[in-house]
Amino acid sequence: MENVAHYVTHHIDEAIEKGWIQLYFQPIIRSLSHTTCAFEALARWQDPVRGLLTPGDFIPALEESRQIHKLDLYIFKLLCQNYHPRADQGLPMVPVSFNLSRLDFITCDIFTEIEKLTQAYQLPPSQLRIEITESVFIKDIETVNQTLNKFRAAGYQIWMDDFGSGYSSLNVLKDYEFDTIKLDMAFLSNFTDRSKEIVKSVVDMAKHLGIHILTEGVETLEQYTFLRNIGCEMLQGFLFSKPLPYIQAIEYIEELGLTHETPEMRRYYSAAGSLDFLTDRPMALVEYEAISHHVRFLFANQPYRQSLASKGIYSLEQCEYNLNTQDSPIIHIISDFIKKVIASDEQESMTYIKGGMFMWLRIKKIAQQGPYYLGCCTLQNITTTTDELEQVKLTGLKEKIYDLYDTVTMLDIQTRQAQSLTFWRRDPDFLPGHEYGFEQAQHHYTEKYIAPEDRDRFYHFSNYATLENRCQAAPQHTLTDYFRTLTETGSYQWHAHYLILLPESQGHHYLHIASSCRGADAKRVQRLIQVYKEYFEKK
Repeated sequence: MENVAHYVTHHIDEAIEKGWIQLYFQPIIRSLSHTTCAFEALARWQDPVRGLLTPGDFIPALEESRQIHKLDLYIFKLLCQNYHPRADQGLPMVPVSFNLSRLDFITCDIFTEIEKLTQAYQLPPSQLRIEITESVFIKDIETVNQTLNKFRAAGYQIWMDDFGSGYSSLNVLKDYEFDTIKLDMAFLSNFTDRSKEIVKSVVDMAKHLGIHILTEGVETLEQYTFLRNIGCEMLQGFLFSKPLPYIQAIEYIEELGLTHETPEMRRYYSAAGSLDFLTDRPMALVEYEAISHHVRFLFANQPYRQSLASKGIYSLEQCEYNLNTQDSPIIHIISDFIKKVIASDEQESMTYIKGGMFMWLRIKKIAQQGPYYLGCCTLQNITTTTDELEQVKLTGLKEKIYDLYDTVTMLDIQTRQAQSLTFWRRDPDFLPGHEYGFEQAQHHYTEKYIAPEDRDRFYHFSNYATLENRCQAAPQHTLTDYFRTLTETGSYQWHAHYLILLPESQGHHYLHIASSCRGADAKRVQRLIQVYKEYFEKK
């Protein structure tokens, strides 16, 4: 009997004509949402004489005989034919990736051939992903680049397949822009600490380059959990499904509850793709449904879980339960804060008290889909090391002002002490609950948090020697000025700073508050003064 390679090269035309080559699909799963975000189109050769031929049997033979374009174009044609029956029923259609060989770019005008089929079957290029390996760039680099640029201009995405399997992956990545890289399954075949570190580095690099990342060959729950936790966006492998004929593939993933993403869902979840899951800071991804006010965790790293544990919450499920129990006082606080984040469309932060501990929460809205909002959260326990009595003394104030300003410092003219009540950052030299001398606090805050070009003005603004006379003469006993102030992102942004003379119930106390210019208005200042007036009158 003739060998397999010889048989393949002499029967490829017959195999195409008689339908021996069949189209199979393997689902690609989004790790964050556990939804089906794409399929890969694959070829299987069911031969009447030799039985099932694997790609390893026929692809090398077709490349050697320069007939691989026949297979690739036929598979793409089958892909086109399978698209519209489901789409015409109004059912969600996810993108499909298909492979092109290096020789496709040499033996035919592959762009024109693909475009003919796309237009004939009215298949939107935005639903197609072209997978190529680094070997495509070995020869005729200029020709390949020109062709790929035509595909990109026409709306196709370009994926780099088998990243890391060759010797020049990084070189290729440097010279050409890819939408997604597929990490070669060989990285996972020997799942050691060393291979994990390599995968982490690749994921981190891809995010910094703005490239989406997919890992193929996922076979175990351990691999899945690891890849999800490091922020690998998409996963493919036998853990979810083996390649199957199209209808069977659809039925199988629906049985597993792997919902097809709509375009809106795809944009929504893709927005989280660039986030750094490997950060050392406490980070979580939370979904908020604005109608029912339901909160759901999609991800939380270990530092975030430790922050929850510090206040007696030892699982995300327990945290979700607390947040979604309507008679829980914390749900109203968090819900109001989330509404503020949604309304401002900016990163916002707040301080609140839970179990006698001061928690600092920051949320940035990442995406919206209808009533659903996706937010990136940071949570830190900023409870100071002061004794319980000091914490209780501050509680009466903190419970009322956590939602007003990020930074609040009380100044006592008689003792010449400054006491930080709320601060957006854990600064060992400026901790909430501690008292500092005027000059020490002023110098530290000015030099560390005020932009260099504004520091002279801020020293004059916060001059305690003249503070009393200036405040007495100012409207509403409040001094106001604007300074570029350090933010959580490490940049300086314009903030309104206030020095407010409080009622004389407890001697001469002042508040120094700082807030972004959006929220620092006269009404909030008056509300803050009222809070302190009520507090002092109760003492």
